[in-house]
Amino acid sequence: FVTASAYASPKRNRAPKPIVPADPASETEKRARLQEFVKDFAKCALRGIPCSMVQRQQTRQAALFIDPKLQRLMLQHPVAQNIFVDVQMSDIKEVIGADHGEAVPSVSEPRLPRVAVLKMNEGPDICILESSSVNRDRMVLCLRILKIYSQMAK
Repeated sequence: FVTASAYASPKRNRAPKPIVPADPASETEKRARLQEFVKDFAKCALRGIPCSMVQRQQTRQAALFIDPKLQRLMLQHPVAQNIFVDVQMSDIKEVIGADHGEAVPSVSEPRLPRVAVLKMNEGPDICILESSSVNRDRMVLCLRILKIYSQMAK
């Protein structure tokens, strides 16, 4: 008769991996790459990033702009220049991807991975439809960082 403990997993007998402190040079490189990534996004946003705004069961063509001081975010029509949204970055409570548990009733299931939701401190949330999930992830990450930057700049 053999007990279950005789069939112990080989992983169980391995020594735990030692905790190695992060290399300061690699952390500096990571930080520099992230800064360059956000800087590139901000430059694009100064010129306008094509996207769509989802509002009340409608999808409108738009372009996302950020002012040169990185304090305001605007969504406006790419041709007619009508401004749909103009908010202070500090008024944004949270930036999330819609496929991370956020329900967006006016967006079909296949398009959810492309939707970013700006949760506002006051007023309705802002839903932005990007051209791809990769672009949406870039927007979410960069807007989170720029939001923090705008709070520190005050």
